[in-house]
Amino acid sequence: MADQWPEMKDAMSRSGTIAQVALLRWKRAAGDDAGSAEGEERLLAVSNSHLFGNPDGPHIRIVQSALIAASLERLAAQHAAQDQGRAPPFVLVCGDTNASRDSGAMEFLESGEVKRTHPDWAEGMCYRNLVTKDEREEHWHAGLTPDEHAEQRRAFVALASRPQDPPCSADRVLEGGQLDAKLLHKLLVRASLEAPPRRSTDADAIEFTVAGDEDAAESQAAADLAAAVAAGDEDGSVCYAGWFALAQGMKARNGEGYSHWIRAVAASPPIPASVGAEPQATGTKAAGPATERLKGLDLRHGLGLSIASSVEGATFSAGGKRALVDFILQRGFEARAAPALDERHWGGGIPTATVPSDHLAIIVDLQAK
Repeated sequence: MADQWPEMKDAMSRSGTIAQVALLRWKRAAGDDAGSAEGEERLLAVSNSHLFGNPDGPHIRIVQSALIAASLERLAAQHAAQDQGRAPPFVLVCGDTNASRDSGAMEFLESGEVKRTHPDWAEGMCYRNLVTKDEREEHWHAGLTPDEHAEQRRAFVALASRPQDPPCSADRVLEGGQLDAKLLHKLLVRASLEAPPRRSTDADAIEFTVAGDEDAAESQAAADLAAAVAAGDEDGSVCYAGWFALAQGMKARNGEGYSHWIRAVAASPPIPASVGAEPQATGTKAAGPATERLKGLDLRHGLGLSIASSVEGATFSAGGKRALVDFILQRGFEARAAPALDERHWGGGIPTATVPSDHLAIIVDLQAK
């Protein structure tokens, strides 16, 4: 995968995000009420991490999560071989995942499995390295919000679902759905012609979109579609990876008009090309040759983790974006209490004078089983 996906390899080699992994030997005192034999020693495998922060790198966060799980399993196995007969270690996996609960990284950690057909792999095909801090911040603010991200997935599912076929799940459509490029081109032209004006950064000027200019709309739609097809399948149709690149490009080019555009697209009749006999989440990289195929991975682990921090709301807020991205997962414990997060002092975002970080700390009281 690293050979086929050089941007991912480069990003992981230069990323400053880390995971700390440790195996602790926990000696209980005699009379401990945790249910163990007197004086029994137990192991506690702990990971504390900060996963890759670029919103366009969900595939990188999946791989990082897999490396964390593999490290924990390897540590536990090494010490199990030395301490035969002892109970398996407790496990804690904590940190800022930069990923939502329904992401591929969290699905992997919580369920123990993520499939190669997960849409995060397809979205990762649109990833590009951003070297400078200014580039990263500009791209982050121009990117899709969590709500917009979910909305564009729903729009693709609506467009790619064939009315004549039996109903199938949204995941199935994201995996194998294909949009007819010619019909999508017409839809893009119509949506562009109806888009509202876009304000420029100059307070005294307004930069208009192609509204009312059919030639400009045709040209812009052709350019957008070329990039979408390049990220899609070789037959010229547009798969989910291409659609995601299209949505990202529209948001970056016209943030104010994006909501109108996505609503207009989602309200259109379905325009599927096909839904493959077998699920597919593969595509060609937009920047590479059409024959270069990129595939996700089927990944599994046997840690048996579950969410210990039942947090509602958001743990992160900055730049107008809010998200729940910080988690504690565990094995071998029962959660006794988790203090509610206090969002009263957030205002327009954090950090503030009373909240010194752009993330809220999450706390959970655990009782060993």
